[in-house]
Amino acid sequence: RGPPPPPHHPGMHPLPYPYMQPPRMEEKTILRKKFSWKHYPELERFLIANRDEYLKHSNMNYTAEQKQYNNWLTERLLEVASQHNYMFDPEDFNFVAIRDRIRCYYKSYVQTARKRGLKLPEKKKD
Repeated sequence: RGPPPPPHHPGMHPLPYPYMQPPRMEEKTILRKKFSWKHYPELERFLIANRDEYLKHSNMNYTAEQKQYNNWLTERLLEVASQHNYMFDPEDFNFVAIRDRIRCYYKSYVQTARKRGLKLPEKKKD
């Protein structure tokens, strides 16, 4: 006869993790429809770090290059969100909706900057 099986405690996982903690699923923070960027500092820092480049592209009047940049930026933001265990609620967000929230963030910045008389990147003249 071999050794007795490890004791089973209610609430504990039985095999296959008898001698160690079961692997823990990382807790995800779900970003819902009306979330505010300021409550997610890692994401807001990312947007601030990319603001000048975004504004430069936004002056291109929706060229293919601007669209490509906006998609790239959205993909990077999703990577940053994932690294910090943030997840956009799939009930509220698809890729385009997230891209729109990014656009609204920068649009709001531009409106505030204009009200305060801050200098913004110039629009390109044709």
